[in-house]
Amino acid sequence: MQFLKGEEILAGYRLGAIIGIGTYGEVRYAQHMTSGKRVALKIVDLSRFRDDTASLVIKEIRILKMMKHKHCIRILEVQDNVPYCGTFCDNCACSTFQCPSDDDDGNAACLQCGHSAVLHSDSEKRNVLVIVQELAAGGELFGLIMPGGPFQEDLARYYFRQLISGIEYCHSQGVIHRDLKPENLVLDARFRLKIVDFGLAALSGEQGGVLHSGVGSQPYSAPEVYYSKELYGGCGYRGEPADIWSAAVILFVMLTGRPPFVRPLAKTYSPSLRRCKHFTNLLKGVGFGDISQPAKTMLMRMFRLNPYERLTIDKLKNEPWFNGPLPSPDILDKLMEEKARKVWMSQDKTEVCYPVFFFPLIPFMYPLRVCPFIV
Repeated sequence: MQFLKGEEILAGYRLGAIIGIGTYGEVRYAQHMTSGKRVALKIVDLSRFRDDTASLVIKEIRILKMMKHKHCIRILEVQDNVPYCGTFCDNCACSTFQCPSDDDDGNAACLQCGHSAVLHSDSEKRNVLVIVQELAAGGELFGLIMPGGPFQEDLARYYFRQLISGIEYCHSQGVIHRDLKPENLVLDARFRLKIVDFGLAALSGEQGGVLHSGVGSQPYSAPEVYYSKELYGGCGYRGEPADIWSAAVILFVMLTGRPPFVRPLAKTYSPSLRRCKHFTNLLKGVGFGDISQPAKTMLMRMFRLNPYERLTIDKLKNEPWFNGPLPSPDILDKLMEEKARKVWMSQDKTEVCYPVFFFPLIPFMYPLRVCPFIV
């Protein structure tokens, strides 16, 4: 792990490189000063909060503290009102302006966030919220594996089972994720899947289990999330089937290397999804590429317009494809060894661009992609 010059210390942690930057906070590698444990540190700039934003952050922390499952990211510690000195950007939460070179004239874009140098103020002290999470050292799932094309079906099944296991646990705790997408699936050091970013999550026990907010990433969101009014007369939607739809889109991408729809359904809704050619073709079994018939059958049962007709997790686990073979331990070990070598060897060099990670904290945050494995 490469640490910054001057060895910055915050809340008892030695700070490393920035992993991601959003509107209200950034995520950094960090190492505990006493134990040496490596973690991901979310540093949230409290001065950027609106009153309504604070409630969202509190809700996410509450949900994260509930997550105690091997396929859900875990929160380790929260520290509030921690003094932090930095050069904060006016346009995002970047707290450390970094010039391209020592002789820069001060007008270049920051290497960390890409914004102009003039948008970064002089060094100042602000109170920040520090959220310590376990480190997803294996990187983002698709960022490490997808460059080679679609997954083989046994490998897709291996990760899809882990995804469903994590979703099932969330639902058992009354948590609906509502923003399941590839960017929110990361890998730990042993390349096991972890679900991250619960900023849009809802608690199913609230409002009688019926949700009304149209949130999440449209290419992965179920039709009823954005079209409850048109499809169900404004009666809202239930979160569990919506999460299943998102999982189906993720699986489709894993198996084919592309999304199931040319555009998000929300942009093709005019005036009925039954007349959306991408959706109707999907229901006819068209556009699945070369995936196996059992995978195709299962996906068609997950892509149902009526959420009550969609496969539940219990039924999903009885599907023939779901119970098919997994990669052999030798193949998994070889894959993990190769990927781990790329990650850790790149991080052991003096100058390094860190791999892509996705840790947006709240709906207003967006990740910064950092060039993976380029020295």
